Amino acid sequence: MRTLKSFFLLFLLAFYLGSVQAQNAPNTKWGKVTPEEWKMTRCTYDTSANAVVLFDKGDIQFNYGRAISINRHKRIKILSTKGVDEANVSIPFYFFDNLEKITDVDAQTINVDGSGKPIIQKVENSQVFENKVNDKWKEKSFSFPSVKVGTIIEFRYTTLSQSYRFLDGWVFQNNLPTLYSEFKAAIPEHVSYHFLINGARLLQKYREATNTWSLTNLPALRKEPYVNHYMDYAEKIQFQLAGYTKIDNGHSSYEDLTTSWEKLAQERLEDENFTRYLNRHGLAKDIVGKVLIGNEPDLEKMKKLYYYVQQTLRWNGKYLWFTQNPLPNVLESGEANSAEINLFLTLLLRQSGLEAHPVMISTRQHGKVFRNYPFMEQFNHLLANVQIQGKDYQLDAIDRYCPFDQLSEEDLVGFGYLLDKKAPRWIENMKPTDTRQAVFIEADLSNLNQPQYKVNLRYSGYLAVNERKIFDNPKKEHLLKHLSRLHPADYQIDNLEIIDVTNIENPLVLTYTLSAAEPDDAKKDFLYINPLVVNHLKENPYKNESRFLPVELGYPQNSTLTISLKIPEGYEVQELPTGKRLAMPAQMGEFTYMANQANGLVQIRTSIVVKQPTIPSEYYLDLREFYTQIISKYSEQIVLKKTAR
Repeated sequence: MRTLKSFFLLFLLAFYLGSVQAQNAPNTKWGKVTPEEWKMTRCTYDTSANAVVLFDKGDIQFNYGRAISINRHKRIKILSTKGVDEANVSIPFYFFDNLEKITDVDAQTINVDGSGKPIIQKVENSQVFENKVNDKWKEKSFSFPSVKVGTIIEFRYTTLSQSYRFLDGWVFQNNLPTLYSEFKAAIPEHVSYHFLINGARLLQKYREATNTWSLTNLPALRKEPYVNHYMDYAEKIQFQLAGYTKIDNGHSSYEDLTTSWEKLAQERLEDENFTRYLNRHGLAKDIVGKVLIGNEPDLEKMKKLYYYVQQTLRWNGKYLWFTQNPLPNVLESGEANSAEINLFLTLLLRQSGLEAHPVMISTRQHGKVFRNYPFMEQFNHLLANVQIQGKDYQLDAIDRYCPFDQLSEEDLVGFGYLLDKKAPRWIENMKPTDTRQAVFIEADLSNLNQPQYKVNLRYSGYLAVNERKIFDNPKKEHLLKHLSRLHPADYQIDNLEIIDVTNIENPLVLTYTLSAAEPDDAKKDFLYINPLVVNHLKENPYKNESRFLPVELGYPQNSTLTISLKIPEGYEVQELPTGKRLAMPAQMGEFTYMANQANGLVQIRTSIVVKQPTIPSEYYLDLREFYTQIISKYSEQIVLKKTAR
């Protein structure tokens, strides 16, 4: 069975390594285009590409005590008219606290005249602009002149960085297919760095320490739907300072900066960011005394305190692993970041006598964590962990629509690091909550002039959370507009009732009636009826013909549809959709469709089950075809024929 894997490799380089000659390296001399580059009209392994990176070459110079310099030279060929957009270049850099700046920008357009002679047009310095993106980021931007199909553009620049402790060294992939990408690192003897290598191809090719890496024929790294952090799948290298040699009064000594997860846990728990919350015992005692009776079972204590925090503090939308404001200020304002909310919850849980600890995680959109090397900036969020009768419960009170036993979708990352003074450790996150969508339709067509459809929608798990955020709204027109997307355009919704919109531990239930604006003519000899008057799947969610990245759904999904249709008097079933069963490879998903008739009723039941929260890219076409066939089946009609009198 094929499986999706994440790859990384950790190197420690404590000295300068000799240069390693990259194999099959192209000619990268500035302005010198090869005949092969001129002849190229398409990318052989990505024929839909509008442009291709001929090479992307970089090197990094580590000079401890001075700015790190990263030099880059990139050459691109335009393959189609859409590829002309690549002529507009923006290079972002983090200018906050003077951390980075871009220097020595060169750029030029290369075309050929009728005799094959190169025509070079340089981008002048006055045409390179520096723009402020926000309070922390700026960008250098410029545009290449005279770009058309067949043009080659190239540019080079240097990034100066003061962040010598940790930085992204090189990403071998970008939004275009790349024929060749190379990176070199020159490290002086008195400095040592951890090299964190991410990517299946890098891991396979470089199993021993080196200072030059190169890859060929790289696919484009495009932002595709159903991917939370696409850079998790990039071939890339990062650097973390491990130590350096310092000289004091003529004597040298090595300063080891290597730490451990256990040490980091201790540092965090002793940091004022945490202690100013976790040590507020007097404040916590007063609150717990008001929320709890005092003799509740441990599970009930946990639930009450979770819901108290969830309803007391409003999340400000910021995921952070550290606090920004003192607890009294947060309680006064009623607004807090994610760490402040869950540290407050941890404080109350401890005060109630429960064993509770913070848990550091990196949310799905923030990216995966390298467990091999302790580095706090890999995290962006805190949970509260409670152990009751040997079972771990992770709590996240930032979302007022999530019940106590359900982590939010962003928290579904598999594991986190528990901050316990006695036994800090990696722990598995709770599994995704069972998520189901059930639709029940009772259609009475006995009177074609006034057909009636009674609808019952039931959502549980993550679908209930998402729908509650919509239906916990007093504006009826807003709710009807949301529901109308499920029905044919000429149907009207009446008698809407919403059940358990605030009781978040129960499924969310919606009931209503539907009526057609133009009923069927009772005089017709044949009636063509699509029984799916409620349909959550009107089009294939997977439209692209190919895909390089896996499909990240986050949680298994289950959707059922049950229809009971009363046949109008004077008609009989002429044609009924046939039953069908589909199965995806490796038991990842299945679809069933059953239809039968008896005693004047047509009954249909469908079921879509996707069992895996992540679908590897090699199964993408199977997934796409799976939904193509489902939608085709959903379009089939019941044909009724008027009986002879």
